Amino acid sequence: MGDKILKIASISIVLVFFVLLFFYLLGFYSVSFSINKQLIFFPTETQTPQPTSTFTLTPTLTKRPTNTLTPTLAPTKTITPTKTTRPTKTTDPEGKWFTYMGKSSFDDSTSVDLELKANTGVSGWPNNSYTPRLHVRCLEGKKEVYIDVGMSFDVEYGLYGRATVRIRFDSNEAFELIGTQSTDGEALFFDYPNNLIDKMLVSEKMTFGFTPFNSSPVSTTFDLFGLAEAIKPLNSACK
Repeated sequence: MGDKILKIASISIVLVFFVLLFFYLLGFYSVSFSINKQLIFFPTETQTPQPTSTFTLTPTLTKRPTNTLTPTLAPTKTITPTKTTRPTKTTDPEGKWFTYMGKSSFDDSTSVDLELKANTGVSGWPNNSYTPRLHVRCLEGKKEVYIDVGMSFDVEYGLYGRATVRIRFDSNEAFELIGTQSTDGEALFFDYPNNLIDKMLVSEKMTFGFTPFNSSPVSTTFDLFGLAEAIKPLNSACK
């Protein structure tokens, strides 16, 4: 009887042990399952570290204030130049005459040269063109009249160093004159200059013609107006 009771007690103790072990294991499994479930289905929130705000000082360029005041310039005085117009040849008391004054190196006397340019140019051989100049001159107390033609005169039989020209004053009858050529052969000096000057003083136009070397005769005209005024210093030098 006692052995039977002891056996039953041992079996009960073993059963209790297994029951306790069962509940212990069941509890351990439940706790583990709960923890795993939280880990699987409810993951913990991972906090992402927020970047640390770095305070950077950016230098601010301060622009110097510019002078917005527009300088006021003092008004400049506008000077309108007065146009000076030389009187036309029709109103100039000396006309188209040009006066050149000098001094003789031989007797220190005053020399006066009046020059008048022809209205048109002339042409001669070979392809030579020139506008003749009429000169009335006082040199060392002596009056001279000559014409610079800028080219050689034609050769005339029996007139070595001389040439024949034609002259006409206004509408009067033309006449021929024989003059002496200059050393370069391009100007002609006339005899009796005073007679020619007297005719010029009472005339308005002089027509002049000559024959260039190896060429046909040519002619041009001179406006004599103003000689009466222009010749005054010449007359003072050649009394």
